[in-house]
Amino acid sequence: MTNMTAPQREKLELLCARYDVTFTESDYLVYSQDSSMMPGWAEGWIGGSPGTLYVGVSPEGDSHS
Repeated sequence: MTNMTAPQREKLELLCARYDVTFTESDYLVYSQDSSMMPGWAEGWIGGSPGTLYVGVSPEGDSHS
């Protein structure tokens, strides 16, 4: 389990469903709140497999690829 927020989890679950891949929370890196780069953001490959879509999701659930 990561320190992912509920909005991040919901967005990533939605994206995984859209691409018909399995959501596994441990596939995503969540930066700590004191990180100098993207504090609190989650990032990783949708479905955990390189080549699908690499996405970053803010703690509020906004996604960017």
